[in-house]
Amino acid sequence: MKTLLARTPLPMAIALAIALAGCAAPMTSHPSPYYTNVVKHLDQGGEVFLYADVDGDLSAGAAYLDHVLERLGKASPDLKLDRVNATRLLGKLGLDRVLAVGLSSVQDGKTFHNKSFLHYGEPRRGLLLLTSAPPRDLDILRQAPGDVDIAFESDLKIKSFLDVMEAIVQDVAGSKAKELLASLDEKLAGTPLSIRQVLGQLDTRLLGVLRVDPKRSFVVPSKGQNITIPGVDFLLGIDNLAMVFDAYVDSLAKVPGVTRGLDGDLTFVEMDIPLPGATGLRPVFAKDRLTGRLYLATSRDFIHAFLADKTAAKKHLAEAADFKKATQGFQGRCNGLSYMSGAFLSKVADFVRPLVKDDDKMKTGLDFFLELLPEAGIPFAAQQVNLPDGLLYLSNSTTSHKSTLFPAMLATPLAVAGAAAAVLASATKNYLGASKAAATVNEPPLDLVAPPAGTSEPPAPPAPKAPKATRSKAKPHRRGTDIGPR
Repeated sequence: MKTLLARTPLPMAIALAIALAGCAAPMTSHPSPYYTNVVKHLDQGGEVFLYADVDGDLSAGAAYLDHVLERLGKASPDLKLDRVNATRLLGKLGLDRVLAVGLSSVQDGKTFHNKSFLHYGEPRRGLLLLTSAPPRDLDILRQAPGDVDIAFESDLKIKSFLDVMEAIVQDVAGSKAKELLASLDEKLAGTPLSIRQVLGQLDTRLLGVLRVDPKRSFVVPSKGQNITIPGVDFLLGIDNLAMVFDAYVDSLAKVPGVTRGLDGDLTFVEMDIPLPGATGLRPVFAKDRLTGRLYLATSRDFIHAFLADKTAAKKHLAEAADFKKATQGFQGRCNGLSYMSGAFLSKVADFVRPLVKDDDKMKTGLDFFLELLPEAGIPFAAQQVNLPDGLLYLSNSTTSHKSTLFPAMLATPLAVAGAAAAVLASATKNYLGASKAAATVNEPPLDLVAPPAGTSEPPAPPAPKAPKATRSKAKPHRRGTDIGPR
């Protein structure tokens, strides 16, 4: 397997590593040293169970790519590939530390409990540093109202990602890197802040919630038909960016229709939208002076609803029936979580269908699109957990890992088959072209034959001779199939 992967391009090498590992025998003379570390995080005996030892495979793929780049650089010096080294880039990304991967899916009624584990070694480098923060308690579990339809919270490591990308640009671009990265030091319009300063604060936390409430629907007049819009509450929160709010609050307060004020621990700027019926819609940009967290929301009331203590009344998200069902089997602490209620897709369909009821083509297209979505009524959740020895993903959804695993496994043979078909078609075309050219050379064109004296037209070609009459002898019938001369 190692030899095969060493001669295979990087994307194909990864696919082959997974596909071939799934076909491996359970007992080998050289068992993988990482098997136990991976399978302890997975579920066995379900619809999907896969383990692949990929230690060194990505490095082999990078070495092969370096060989291709070297030959390409010699053939086309204008491409200036001398500073591009796939092996070195793989090391800077830290992906050479990936040792093994595992997948599992277990069915429970209409839901699949899916797990994925990426096992890597120490020390972590590059992109693997983005998963170095330890698991923690999430704010949305206790702060988000229990009736929200969408909720998510995640570590955000943009600064760390930028550091990795800068290192790669400097490695590849050399002396030109400073010029390429100069725009990061430019000031944001109307502020003393540079882009780099803002990005430097973005090793942070991002969270958001969305609630769709058909009971608070309002009608917006339109030329074709009135549009009924459900009530919507939305909130997005991010840490470490209070300085951005402070830099822009004075400018925002001068915009017509915008109000600046204080509300408890919130400093806010609020916009009045004159939309008939949408009484609760007053978009607000606010800073919590206690925590420094910024909020962008559809109203101050929803920010207060988010910040209010709901645990005593058990009206927070962690106590919602759909949420409990969607997060069955999840870890208690994690680094990221996303959730969708079972009612959300039905609410979306109920809103969109009336908009296309008079257009048969649009209705057909919408029906097709809605059929591609997960089954309504079943909640969904996914979780990311940073562990000392790797990265664990869990999800409870209506699809198993088969939906993504099979296309990946089929990618390599289909690509090879496609390439072989293209080569065969090209060879056939060239052969037929060469045969036609040879036939043309063997029979000189008529206009090369000299015409008789006193005429301007070439003589007509001689009539073909009649074939000689032959008698055929009847051959005795042979049993079976007769192939070729005897």
